[in-house]
Amino acid sequence: MAEAPDAAGVLSGDGGTVYSYGELNARANRLARLLVERGVGPERLVALALPRSPELVVAVLAVWKAGAAYLPVDVEYPVERVRFMLEDSRPALVLTDTS
Repeated sequence: MAEAPDAAGVLSGDGGTVYSYGELNARANRLARLLVERGVGPERLVALALPRSPELVVAVLAVWKAGAAYLPVDVEYPVERVRFMLEDSRPALVLTDTS
């Protein structure tokens, strides 16, 4: 990453979104700062209710950079399953998108 910050770091499955390593790192750093400002850190959990996408990769990296753990929540799961996962794990935050 440091040796080739302009190289493609993550690509969407449809080839539409491409983040360079440098852009991926910058996006993850920005999100990590927001997470920390909202109380995320070591021994905290963040639920990621995002589809498989470059934004999911950014979110995973950001959670790691904030020092927390993440819980992947498949957006296709039945509502009852998602409710159980969130009630059982009690994440500090849930990250999702508008879709």
